[in-house]
Amino acid sequence: MLKLSGGQAVVKALAAQGVKAVFGIPGVHNLDIYDALLDTPEIAHYVVRHEQSASFMADGYARATGEVGVVLLITGPGLTNALTGIAQAYSDSSPLLVISSQVASPLADKERGSLHELRDQLGVVRPVTIYNQRIARPEDIFPAVEAALKCIAEGRPRPIHLEIPTDVLEAITEIAVPEPDGPPASTSCRRPGPDEARIRRAADLLVRAEHPLMLAGGGCVTAEAGQELLAIADLLQAPILLTGNGKGAVPEDHPLVLGNLSYDEALADLMQKSDALLAVGTRFSAMSTRGFSWPVPQRLVHIDIDPAEIGRNYPAKVGIVSDARLGLAALYEALQSWVPEPRPSRTAEAAEIRASARPTLMGEGPWEMAALKVIRDALAPEDILVNDMTMLSYAAARYYPVLRPRTFMAPRGYGTLGFSYPAALGAQVGRPDRRVVSIAGDGGFLFTGVELATAVQYQLPVVALIVNNQGYGVVKRNQMRRFGRSIDVDLHTPDYLKMAEAFGVAAERISGIDALGSALERAFQERRPYIIEMPEPDQL
Repeated sequence: MLKLSGGQAVVKALAAQGVKAVFGIPGVHNLDIYDALLDTPEIAHYVVRHEQSASFMADGYARATGEVGVVLLITGPGLTNALTGIAQAYSDSSPLLVISSQVASPLADKERGSLHELRDQLGVVRPVTIYNQRIARPEDIFPAVEAALKCIAEGRPRPIHLEIPTDVLEAITEIAVPEPDGPPASTSCRRPGPDEARIRRAADLLVRAEHPLMLAGGGCVTAEAGQELLAIADLLQAPILLTGNGKGAVPEDHPLVLGNLSYDEALADLMQKSDALLAVGTRFSAMSTRGFSWPVPQRLVHIDIDPAEIGRNYPAKVGIVSDARLGLAALYEALQSWVPEPRPSRTAEAAEIRASARPTLMGEGPWEMAALKVIRDALAPEDILVNDMTMLSYAAARYYPVLRPRTFMAPRGYGTLGFSYPAALGAQVGRPDRRVVSIAGDGGFLFTGVELATAVQYQLPVVALIVNNQGYGVVKRNQMRRFGRSIDVDLHTPDYLKMAEAFGVAAERISGIDALGSALERAFQERRPYIIEMPEPDQL
């Protein structure tokens, strides 16, 4: 037993679970936590300039490392400011532990005018968390943190929120601190494996298929299931499609990997002739399936850790609730004895489909393809590209070849502008040995560009590529396409070189894609925060 304040218990509980970094802003309602951080050098804190960026940074850290991103917030405005980033993490199944304060217990939810009071704060956060708890006593903090991280580690990784009133953070009491006699709960948990009978049914279905196809989603990245995916693909000679969040699950230079392709004629033909589909770690979202227009084969084997996703959007012939890697490993073992001899190679067919997709995009946006090639050539396979909601990033989601897991990030589903730069900072915190590039448009960058100050304070050498079209270019295109006119999408944008100078950031403005490769090389050599501003070619 140790005599601790609630704030000290929070920090000790995080340290006991192996947490290395936390993101947030100190405020009057969480000072007890921050004071305890001073005595815990093994946990690095990164202060941001807006709480939305704290949740984005934690998300980027989680995606780059596979570890839980931890966010520290005050009650009320601190939490609501961070809510957008929490929602993005929920949409993309990214593991966050959000610890917020609450007004004193006797005043919580009473609407008596306390500073930063938010009515039904737990209710506000509930839609974008998988677990949401108010801690009533300092003694409950250790088990609550352990249970939260165990929940994330054992199931679908999504945000969890723990709310702690100020009186609980301030109270000093005897607290039982678990002995470090084993690994933390976050690393010692066992993810669920598959039902053997369902695995046998799935193997029987797939082995009878003449033209099987595979679809890998974000769950395959989380579970590090690339080796198992490729083993089954080679055994069945089944091409692998990737969802946006599935990019990186397997190397996109493998001859059977199609990537995350647009639904064009070649892909439509492939899906229509496929007589079985093995889908793993994906929910068949409206974005992935082009509004559920994909002709998914009736013989569908769907493996997912979340039982709610199986059959939600497409009926599964065989549904298997399992961690992606464990499910695929069991399936491969079952298939091995049922495939006595090598199947005819389909690598030429896969190559033809990939080749057919390139002219389509080259006809619509050749500059994006050229820029992506420059970026891919400049980055090593293990370097990280982080995206925003902008034209170049939309093309990257389809055509940027990702060669390693956790090296490509984009705000899917929820689709938040401003995600890229703070998420890239978080990725750099988690992977200091890797080069990190952030792509954003000028409009999206200004959502969170103030975090240049954070980058300088911690000397995080993220390279921010700002593609400047002086407006919300994607929205303008949609307005012009639908209505033939536009409103409030042409923006006054700052001089980014002067903005960078004001923050103490290195920067340069280039004339076009021909200068991008050398600019990236200069930025990497600097190894400090760097901005490259490039006009969108259509604006030249």
